[in-house]
Amino acid sequence: SSDVCSSDLLVLSPLLAAELVRRAAVIRQEQATEREQALEIVDAAQGAMLRTTRDWAHWDDTYAYMIGRNPEYVRRHITQTPIFDDGSVMLFFSASRRLMHSHHKPEGSPLSDPTLIGCAADNLPVLRDPASPAAINTVVQLLCPSADGQLYLGIISPISDSQTAKPAHGSLVFLSPLLRSDYGSHLRQTLK
Repeated sequence: SSDVCSSDLLVLSPLLAAELVRRAAVIRQEQATEREQALEIVDAAQGAMLRTTRDWAHWDDTYAYMIGRNPEYVRRHITQTPIFDDGSVMLFFSASRRLMHSHHKPEGSPLSDPTLIGCAADNLPVLRDPASPAAINTVVQLLCPSADGQLYLGIISPISDSQTAKPAHGSLVFLSPLLRSDYGSHLRQTLK
């Protein structure tokens, strides 16, 4: 009886080892696929954010605001746009890297999240020659935590005029929550 059990174990051991190796390979492949899908989602989101950021950063009205010639810019343009409905944030930094304005919902309240502002400020590009096309078209991609642990995807773009002919004057930072409020609770729990 013990000889039968021993011989069964000798037959099962290689089969068990082969099954464990196969399962480990399947799990590794599933994890790699999940990571690849997550990165594709982040890449698509940052592509959309890049277009939005560049559109706002390379606009005559934004440029005029940054050089002090368009004081009504925030009231007329920023507060009228729905791009902040998902919890997104827009920050304007001067050429000297000072925060000039921040906007998010609810309207009228300045962003008071030092962690998020600090992440953006720490990643502002240094533009050696603000008039060069390379400097004007520089973008920085961000992943920033907020004070409450929420992650934000972000894009930083130097501010220029609509034709990108004028030297960069400051930077516009657009940050959007990775886990938006309209995502289902299961997805938010899974991604945390």
